[in-house]
Amino acid sequence: MSTLTAEAPMRAPAPPAAPVPAPPVPLRRNRDFQILWSGRAVSTLGNEVSELAYPLIMLAVTGSAGYAGMLGAAQLLTALLTALPAGLLADRGNRRAIMMTGNLARATALGVLAFAVLNGFASIPLIIGTAIVSAFFGALFNPAAAAALKQLVPPSQLPEAMAQNQARMFGAELAGPPIGGWLLSLGRAVPFVFDAITFVLGTIALLFIRRPLQGKRSATSARRPALGDLTAGLRHLFADRRLRMLMLWAMGVNFAFGGFHLILIATWHKRGVADTAIGVLAAVIAVGGLLGALMSGRILKSARPTPLIIGLAFCVPFLVAALGVIPGTLAIAVLCCAITFFVPALNTLVFTYVVSGTPDELQGRVSAGAAFLAQGLQPLAPLLFGTVFDLGGPPAAFGVMGGVTLVAALATLSRHLRGLPRPGELAEVQGASGGSQRGTQDPQDEP
Repeated sequence: MSTLTAEAPMRAPAPPAAPVPAPPVPLRRNRDFQILWSGRAVSTLGNEVSELAYPLIMLAVTGSAGYAGMLGAAQLLTALLTALPAGLLADRGNRRAIMMTGNLARATALGVLAFAVLNGFASIPLIIGTAIVSAFFGALFNPAAAAALKQLVPPSQLPEAMAQNQARMFGAELAGPPIGGWLLSLGRAVPFVFDAITFVLGTIALLFIRRPLQGKRSATSARRPALGDLTAGLRHLFADRRLRMLMLWAMGVNFAFGGFHLILIATWHKRGVADTAIGVLAAVIAVGGLLGALMSGRILKSARPTPLIIGLAFCVPFLVAALGVIPGTLAIAVLCCAITFFVPALNTLVFTYVVSGTPDELQGRVSAGAAFLAQGLQPLAPLLFGTVFDLGGPPAAFGVMGGVTLVAALATLSRHLRGLPRPGELAEVQGASGGSQRGTQDPQDEP
């Protein structure tokens, strides 16, 4: 006798589980990022060597900090005027080709100057002209390099990548001055030969990066008039009230510190410090920045951004003014070391706010726009502070510098800067909303 059994109800098949995205490759194993970082580290080192050599040669030839300031002003003005067109070029052109051209052009200009110095016919116009050419092609290079970073690094790793870039900069500042002072002791042409070689090495490194350094461009953006798009980065920055206030603060701080290294070198030169010793003292200052870059991750995790920015903005003016009255040379370097310790964390904050959420087709112009705003007043700084130094010495120059940074600090009190998110939090939000994940993709051909 058979029994009847009820059939089990039909069930819809369970939907397939969404694929879990692979975790991003750690930066230390991100081959393309490390190649870009290493190539820039080498060329940045060479640039620091020549940046020490320029003012020392001008001081030796003219005996005036004002003339040395003229050279610095020419460099800064060139970089400022080139910034916005360079940003547009970085978004429209091939970023790899732009960076390679910038490196090779600077290597050529420095080679010509080294030849002239070696043969005894280097004039002041030639020295200033070489500095202008180097500044021009450096201004073309920087937006392309900044825009390429987001193609090589996923959003969650942007703060770490920014911190590593800060470490590269301060590491070069640490090693560059003593190497520059030593190379100067071998001959005035030697630092410029060294710098030219580093730019050639930086160009070679770019050839080994596999991934494309820009996303695919839309036909619409390619057809837009260049002049109409030139200020797109500035409009993007001014549309965000937080970025607007940060840029106003950065303008004042960069204006003051645009003459900082010149006045330091002139102060030590006035006190009879040898060129080699000046390089060592400048390296002591860079120790603070390098340690700050290595610690910036911990600083940004333990401190809320808003109190950190406000606190440092109002402490720095008094520390800068104190540099003009501190006796001794080493004491000045130690205090500068303390000032620069927090610079990498602040730069990482600002750069992450600028980069996060900016689409690839605007990366170059936004980076260039931020540089344009931050450096808008810088060309005046070497001339102003060099002249003030000639008239009143270190106390007057550092006193005026401290006053400028104090006025700039007022921008940090804006209500728009209250409750700023930590860089990691901001990057996670951008990554969750579909930010670039190029740091985990397979290599592709350059578009």
